[in-house]
Amino acid sequence: MTRGARGRTLCRDERGQTFVEYVMILGLVSAIIIAVTGIVVPGLGVVVVRLFTHMSVYLTTPM
Repeated sequence: MTRGARGRTLCRDERGQTFVEYVMILGLVSAIIIAVTGIVVPGLGVVVVRLFTHMSVYLTTPM
């Protein structure tokens, strides 16, 4: 047993718990980023196509 930063005693099994928690949180954040990217990128593609179509139709015609 060793004494932790807050003064409580830690068993051998609990010492690596912080690393595991950080890796778990990192995995969850990565999954959220991948999910949000899957939603945003197709929507952004539609916006870019509509913008390009608008620019090519209305900005290239003579007045």
